[in-house]
Amino acid sequence: MKRSLKMIAKVVVVAVALQLCAYGVSLGQETTTLEFMNWVLAQKATEESLGKNLQVFEAQNPTVKFKYTNVDYSNILAQLIVRTSAGNAPDIAQTDEIWIPYLAIQGALEPLDDYEPAYLDQFIDKTLESLTFEEKLYGLMWSPQDHTMWYDRGLLERAGYDPEYPPLESTQDFKQAARKIHALDENIFGVGFDTRNHTYGLSNLWVYLRYFGGHLLDSEGKVDFNTPEVKELLSFIQEMCGAGSGYKLNNVILREIRAAAGRREVGFMVDGTHIRVFAAAADPTLSDPEKFWKTFGASDQTPVVSVSNHSLVMFKQSKNKEVVWELMKFLTSSETVVKGYMMQAGMIPPLKTSYEKWPELLNDPMIRKFVEEIIPQGQGVRSEILPSYASVARVVMVGIQRVVAGEEVDSVMERVQIQLEAILGG
Repeated sequence: MKRSLKMIAKVVVVAVALQLCAYGVSLGQETTTLEFMNWVLAQKATEESLGKNLQVFEAQNPTVKFKYTNVDYSNILAQLIVRTSAGNAPDIAQTDEIWIPYLAIQGALEPLDDYEPAYLDQFIDKTLESLTFEEKLYGLMWSPQDHTMWYDRGLLERAGYDPEYPPLESTQDFKQAARKIHALDENIFGVGFDTRNHTYGLSNLWVYLRYFGGHLLDSEGKVDFNTPEVKELLSFIQEMCGAGSGYKLNNVILREIRAAAGRREVGFMVDGTHIRVFAAAADPTLSDPEKFWKTFGASDQTPVVSVSNHSLVMFKQSKNKEVVWELMKFLTSSETVVKGYMMQAGMIPPLKTSYEKWPELLNDPMIRKFVEEIIPQGQGVRSEILPSYASVARVVMVGIQRVVAGEEVDSVMERVQIQLEAILGG
């Protein structure tokens, strides 16, 4: 009985300590330094707002100090793998969901299933599925970054269309509208295709692929790249981006496409809610993107969505796991982060309870649209091909670059089909 009481007392003490920590009480008297590897603080558009919010956590927890390791998105996975192999992993990192299998197989990540199940239940439905590998949860959703298709209302109107109800029910309609927009001015581009040889390039392409009716895998899980639907898309990319097209957005990173969109020079593009931040950076009057851009879907008006989520992970090598967990909760649910960083950065708060606490969040038409319409439709190639996503992306995007360089589309499709079959087993 005494042992039971002691155990209950210990549980109560731990529970109280965690609650106090959530309200800013330090977890210890000695200084705890947390290394936070991320790419957000490496971007000017989000560096200041997130930095200020992390200072709030430090103020609430005086014995906690941060060491920031700011790495570009394209390099962070390689650094995490190298650092973990060397026994020098950071405490916490920002990751893309597609990296979870690589880091989990390496044994780098701390499973989170048993930390606070009640807290995990607060996340928007489906948003933790992509962070689960072999039935273990390895990350917390920081921002559901589902991507969908947008068009510039003003450019579509200048091209002779009704900006509220343009005829975009078919791929032929879409291609014709893009051509007309490009014809307005040589500096205006019909479509913001991301043709880089990069995993994010496939995330962007996946939305167009689905819009054109294409797939990487058929219903039986077999590679299905060499199809008329995929050929139609690749032929259009070659038309818009190939040699002699005058298309100046070829082989650029997404933020350059966003910047061009902020200058009102891109007719169609694929992006998430981040379009707001980059548009406003180009022109402060564009802070309400719904006035200037509108999402659209397939012929049945269903949103075409690519799942592209940013998450937070804890590393097994961390000696400060309790503090890291409190930081992860702070970054996903605290009012200062939700209102002072996420909403300003065009991010979607990942917890259902955030919208219950602060219903005014849904007054933002873009947030409401994504929470109620876009995210529930989110389905992407990643769930089908993990953990081979990086290899698949490399093969597909090299194929895209060959198409842009002028190679015959049928030949490229045949080669990609064979290479994907080798990776995915048929």
